[in-house]
Amino acid sequence: MDRHDIETYCEQGVWKNRRRDCEQPFSSGGSRLRQVAAGAEVARWVQGRHIIRGEDGAVAEIITYGTDSHA
Repeated sequence: MDRHDIETYCEQGVWKNRRRDCEQPFSSGGSRLRQVAAGAEVARWVQGRHIIRGEDGAVAEIITYGTDSHA
């Protein structure tokens, strides 16, 4: 787990976003699409990974922003 990982997840029917090293969400409410877009924006900003979970908690998609290599 990296401090730059952003996680979009559903908790008790409410879609939320949080940094994976933090229990508190930084955004919540609205549609899944709205929270996925908000999570993607923050992940791009911190150049980290965006982990998107389904309603069942399983990882549905991981998108990486930025690079770890020096070409």
